[in-house]
Amino acid sequence: MEIPGYTIVRKLGEGNIATVYLATQGRLNRQVALKVLHPTLAANEDFTRRFLHEGRVIDLLRHPQIIPLFEFNFHEHYYYFSMEFLPGGTLEQHIEQGLIPERALFIMRLTADALAHAHQRGVIHRNLKPRNILFRQDNTPVLTDFGIAKIIDGNSTLTLREAVIGSLRYLSPEQAAGKTLDARSDIYSLGAIFYEMLTYQHPYPASDLIDLLMMQDAIPALPKELEKFQPVLNKLLAKKPDDRFDNAEQLVQALGQLATDPSARLCDSQKPTIPFSIVKPEILEPLPSIAEIPKPPRSKTTWIMGSSLVFFIAATTGAYLTFFRSTAPESALPPTPQSPRPESDAAQRQAQDLARQQMIEERLRRSVEEEVKRQTIEVERLRKIQEEAQRQAVETERLRKIEEQAKLQTAKPPPEPEKRPVIAPTPRKTPAVVKPAEPARSPVTAEVKRKPTVAETSAPEINRSRRCGNILSRITLGEPVSNEDRMFITKECR
Repeated sequence: MEIPGYTIVRKLGEGNIATVYLATQGRLNRQVALKVLHPTLAANEDFTRRFLHEGRVIDLLRHPQIIPLFEFNFHEHYYYFSMEFLPGGTLEQHIEQGLIPERALFIMRLTADALAHAHQRGVIHRNLKPRNILFRQDNTPVLTDFGIAKIIDGNSTLTLREAVIGSLRYLSPEQAAGKTLDARSDIYSLGAIFYEMLTYQHPYPASDLIDLLMMQDAIPALPKELEKFQPVLNKLLAKKPDDRFDNAEQLVQALGQLATDPSARLCDSQKPTIPFSIVKPEILEPLPSIAEIPKPPRSKTTWIMGSSLVFFIAATTGAYLTFFRSTAPESALPPTPQSPRPESDAAQRQAQDLARQQMIEERLRRSVEEEVKRQTIEVERLRKIQEEAQRQAVETERLRKIEEQAKLQTAKPPPEPEKRPVIAPTPRKTPAVVKPAEPARSPVTAEVKRKPTVAETSAPEINRSRRCGNILSRITLGEPVSNEDRMFITKECR
């Protein structure tokens, strides 16, 4: 693969629709990240549109923590754009190596500031995850991969296919449900990343959309040593968008207050500790002394009256059970009223979860059906386009042949097929015998002895010449010649 103006060094990574290479830009002699759309997908309008959209979005945003775009172009069947090369690795790799809370807070502030810049220009990322946050050589984070970012136009929804492209564990509830999105969806995804930076675990390790929507009902609690971050995390991971930060600027301010909080700088040895055996915090409160508890006054008359009343009630109850309860028929007894027993909290929660799960399954089923219908229509449309293209190709070929034939006919008439001449056998000619001319009769006067004429002396020569010509004619025509004739022509026809 050759891109004019760039020398490819090595491959950095490969995604679903593009491959990223480390390249050197010739004139400037600088290292860049060259993102090239897969040639097999260049003919697909959907992937080409998404690739071009990413380049336009990056070019629209100018921020130190958003990757800059150097060039955007195409060559032959390669669509590409060059960006800044970030050698510091991804946030996913930094989390695996370990992050202290102060470092996680620093990364969050810079990333939230970049999101605030994008949101102010009407762009929501929709695919925030640790792998899309890269680092420069000085360990400052940079936000990348705006492949499925969308400019807010009042209808910023995700199709089922786009939701699958985004990382499942970082989707907001409204994004997973296919609802209309705004900037608060990115704030939720950033909260999931923040939790992972602090605890090295995913807040919602779901395997599918249903599990994710079920898990997002409860916000995970941070460990004791990180509880100072819990209020911010609660507003980040709130299931309802109205309960989150209104915008990324508010998040930046909240993170700034955490950074300036003196308690955030205490080490573990300086933090107050509570004995492990103490469980309930109310035990730590000072108990009232015995002297402070008022003593009720004692009276013998009250004691005697209370004892008599208890004895009377017990005697009456025993007499009723002994004499009246045993003789009364069971059918005559009124039915014992049973007060309606309210459902327990667990049963109510189970019923709510079941109803919610059914609603989610129904919604997903409809989404899948709509997607299948849409894909079926798309496949049918592509098939018709392909058939039409084939038909047009056949028609074009037919017209081309007709045009070529017309050109040949107008240029010159087609030549008649060459006929092989039929050579008729020449009849063999026999040399004619020339009779000597009779000498003129002179009047008989006297008998004179005459000399032979020229015809008489040249008759054998004429016969020989005619025979030679006959033999040569037969040899020329390819007729068979006897050995005698060959010997004759050799000796006599020179």
